[in-house]
Amino acid sequence: MGSLLNHVNIAFGEAAESIGLSAEYGRAIRAVRPELGDFQCSGILGAARKLNRSAEEMADEMALFLRLKCGNLFENVTVVAPGYINVRVARTTLARFVAETVADPRLGIGVVPRAKFFFIDYGGPNVAKALHVGHLRSAVIGESLRRILGFAGHRVMTDIHVGDWGTPMGMLIDQIRLDFPNWRDLAKSDADCSAHGLTFEVLQRLYPVASAACKIDPTRAESARLTTAALQAGNEDYQILWRRMVSLSLSSALSEFSRLGAHFDLLLGESDSAGEIPDMLSDLVARNIAHYDERALVIPLQSKSDRSKLPPMIVEKADGAALYATTDLATILTRVRDFKPDAILYVVDQRQSLHFRQLFRAAEIAGYVEKTQLLHVAFGTVNGPDNKPFKTRDGSVMRLRDLLDLTEAAALKRLESSGHEEGSRENLEAIAKQVSVAALKFADLSSDRISGYVFDAEQMTSFEGKTGPYIQYAAVRSASVISKVQQNSAQDIIVETPEERSLILACLAFPEALSDATVHFSPDRIASSAFEIAQAFNRFYAACSIRSAPEKIRDSRIVLTTLASKVLCLALWLLGIETPEAM
Repeated sequence: MGSLLNHVNIAFGEAAESIGLSAEYGRAIRAVRPELGDFQCSGILGAARKLNRSAEEMADEMALFLRLKCGNLFENVTVVAPGYINVRVARTTLARFVAETVADPRLGIGVVPRAKFFFIDYGGPNVAKALHVGHLRSAVIGESLRRILGFAGHRVMTDIHVGDWGTPMGMLIDQIRLDFPNWRDLAKSDADCSAHGLTFEVLQRLYPVASAACKIDPTRAESARLTTAALQAGNEDYQILWRRMVSLSLSSALSEFSRLGAHFDLLLGESDSAGEIPDMLSDLVARNIAHYDERALVIPLQSKSDRSKLPPMIVEKADGAALYATTDLATILTRVRDFKPDAILYVVDQRQSLHFRQLFRAAEIAGYVEKTQLLHVAFGTVNGPDNKPFKTRDGSVMRLRDLLDLTEAAALKRLESSGHEEGSRENLEAIAKQVSVAALKFADLSSDRISGYVFDAEQMTSFEGKTGPYIQYAAVRSASVISKVQQNSAQDIIVETPEERSLILACLAFPEALSDATVHFSPDRIASSAFEIAQAFNRFYAACSIRSAPEKIRDSRIVLTTLASKVLCLALWLLGIETPEAM
């Protein structure tokens, strides 16, 4: 079928070509002034300047073509000085698009002509560390991109990429050995760990103790290094304990990620590529890609075309230890070899941009990604009232669990204060969970991905303004209207009021929002479209009676309500937000 905007662009392109211009000068956008039309074209202004002609005269020529050749598409074509062309879509055309869109399971949205295989790296929990506010955006953006790219027709695979390797593991094993003399017994299973007092919460407490001890005590630091080396060499006791540590940490992380609806196809960690490192480093040296500099192995990255300095990447420290960059490079090697994706997306904080510049350049120089594109899908921070990265009152990093609980409490309070009386207390709390996740996710995804945003639980959970609950409420209301009105099987779509037209145009613009979000990896395009549709539906609902309207108009408005409901529910799903049955 193609989108409405696509049909309008074709018409404008043909009009531009009719006066000797490239079709590109006929690109249309939604009208800035809706009272003048539904769409407008201003490309003629640039063409007129190049040709030293009157833009208004050229616009008049294009408008004449549109009136004569596109009468079925447009019911009105006007020109506004100095050369803007405004068109109003014919009501019969709008009716046809509405009927076809509602009947289509994909709502008129096609799949990409050339599908790609995207591998998305997001989540990134670390062993013995609680998820914190920094993991929120990675999980929320990564999950939305998984859905967006998949719905667009691409193949998608996701990996949580656990930080489970390196010296911190040796530090933690040493601390457990000190605190648990029977550590070999508790390492037999997760149940044994818990029975003997080693839980994820205990791991969280032990990690900073071990880290601090290694910083002030050279003996402890050397012991941690030797323990790490023994672990990586295959020491059976250490390996068993390490697997318990990873299992406890991953179980905790998945529990919290599940509250955000995040899905992972793979649960791999740094350790899964660690076995590649010795051969990888030997190969890099043999090919003169890496060399030793003061006993450390480095890969020079600077090229003559670089506008800014790009430091070399260290892949092996002087003491022989691998680094975060080393395991990341080995992970690229294994991902490309094992899965052969067209692109790997790293949904990670923009403050790690230098690391990814170095990593991607190293992978290119090494020849690991000849057919695979590496992309850092960067994002800004979640900020507090001071517009700085959000922290607790004592200055520590806010845990993700606490953030979720805080938002859920605010949502429950909001529902209680609004006099919500849908069912039992248990039902109210279940709705509060859905509303709180919507509040968090929409606040995150509706902002520009690179920009940070201020966390404000009260504002996020509001049922007014550009919030997740506002969109949810419009979706719930539209579904409720449909369920309460008996509709005849055959309907003519009648477009009489400005509110009906506005709602139709907002819904029919959704395919472009999805396309933009897919191309730019920016869910905010979908969030903005959903907000526009919710606003348009609420205005339509307030201005246009449904149940008391004459039968034909009632049936038509039920179809428009159905269209809004379906598009809103799809938009929410793409953002990773559930639509409650009631609110």
